[in-house]
Amino acid sequence: FPVRGDDYGSLIAIEANKDIPFEIKRAYYIFATKMDVRRGLHAHKELEQIAVCVSGSCRFYLDDGYEKTEVLLNSSSRGLYIGKMIWREMCDFTPDCVLLILASLHYDLSDYVRNYEEFKKLSTEVTLVNFDRVFLDLSWHWLNDPEINQMTMAGEITREDQLHFFESLDKRTDYKIFGIKTGVNAGVCGLKNIRNDSAELFIYIGEKRLWRKGIGSRALEMLESHGIQTGLQKIWLKVGKCNLSAFHFYLARGYKIASVENEDERFLLMEKHL
Repeated sequence: FPVRGDDYGSLIAIEANKDIPFEIKRAYYIFATKMDVRRGLHAHKELEQIAVCVSGSCRFYLDDGYEKTEVLLNSSSRGLYIGKMIWREMCDFTPDCVLLILASLHYDLSDYVRNYEEFKKLSTEVTLVNFDRVFLDLSWHWLNDPEINQMTMAGEITREDQLHFFESLDKRTDYKIFGIKTGVNAGVCGLKNIRNDSAELFIYIGEKRLWRKGIGSRALEMLESHGIQTGLQKIWLKVGKCNLSAFHFYLARGYKIASVENEDERFLLMEKHL
């Protein structure tokens, strides 16, 4: 956070939706914690938080179900963002530690996950769910990320185009779209251009911290299973020629360069017989 001040002293101001990525619904602070005490020991399903050590220091241990990391908070000008479904433990509080927590939601006991084994299951279990307005809004932000936009070859998307697409889904038989959920809303996948016994596959993980965690692989397995159950015999997809990681991902899962002629030099066509 920017530190402002003059000869009289310093000041740090924190504004919702500007200095931090959410509206502040609740604030509380922890102090007078003994050195040998561990606090936290839970995750939140929907709550987002910013932790600021306004005095002293303390240590955070964070776990997203896939990786663990350690962060020392010892500066009043630094905030630690803790997203949804992150297991947190705090320890090594100095005697003068005052830990301020800014939260995106009001207190809700049902939002807590206090059992670590339950957390591990929730945070790593991949499911395909209904593509609703929540996923629609998320996909807007995901697809406007330059890196994801390039990898998916999505191009320019307007809000009007996106809403028109969403409102047309109930009437379409050539398009099936899912949200990918694993503790948090992680990405989008589906089948389009469904004709007779073939369809075009698309899939992307929008939450970058969840890349290379095996989530895309599991989602792909479930999409292929859905295709078999609905009578598909072949799935094909477009892979950007610059996206070598995606090419090798599909190659390792039985997809081959399609035999049909492709005149678009931006991508390769790949296919798999189910």
